[in-house]
Amino acid sequence: MAKLNKARFSSLSAVLLCICGCATTPPSEDPVLLKLTELENRLVTIERVVNNQSLVSLQGQLDQLNVEMRELRGQIEVLQYEAQEAGKRQRTQYLDVDGRLQKLERGGLAAVSTGATPDADGSDKVAYEQAFELLKNTRYTEAKAALTEFATAYPDSTLADNASYWLGEAHYVTADYAAALAQFEKMIGDFPASSKVPDALLKVAYCQYELKQFDQARNTLNSVINTYPNTTPARLATQRLQQMQKEGR
Repeated sequence: MAKLNKARFSSLSAVLLCICGCATTPPSEDPVLLKLTELENRLVTIERVVNNQSLVSLQGQLDQLNVEMRELRGQIEVLQYEAQEAGKRQRTQYLDVDGRLQKLERGGLAAVSTGATPDADGSDKVAYEQAFELLKNTRYTEAKAALTEFATAYPDSTLADNASYWLGEAHYVTADYAAALAQFEKMIGDFPASSKVPDALLKVAYCQYELKQFDQARNTLNSVINTYPNTTPARLATQRLQQMQKEGR
């Protein structure tokens, strides 16, 4: 019986020694823990690389989106201008027909022209429409050249103010904000009575914003609002001021 107890004691002691030996193995040397730590480190590295790649990809997409938005804004302005011009032409045609009818009613047949009234602008209108078509088709480099040539060839044309404005727009859409700013300011100085001045002044503010001239942009936007209240440029200026306030600029 004593021998049996002694054997049991010896076995128990061996087990305890084994357990104690395992328990005293430093955690840092545990192969499972080491492997887990290695995997965690690799995962962190991989996540960092993936995140960086995602940010680069996202930034690229944002840059492309900004370019497309600028082009879209330019195309919208072109369409709006065409709609306005179509309305003006319709009103002009109506007034012309109405005037001729009144002459006929008064018996003034001799005063009525038998042919179409010649275009008052002549070749300048053709040149302008060709340049405007280039702009409409997003052929901006060619449009810039054509509009610049128009300004040189037809400085006294009734379309000179429009050509000057669209030249600034061509610079703006292609993100050449310094050139656009100079052109819009020149247009305002050369044609202060033009109906395009409110739009040009708004674009001056937009260019100043893109060039990070935030104080000047804010002053110009307020000038648009105060000088041309209840107009589309004034509404857009208000929206940009609200945007700048949200951005803390």
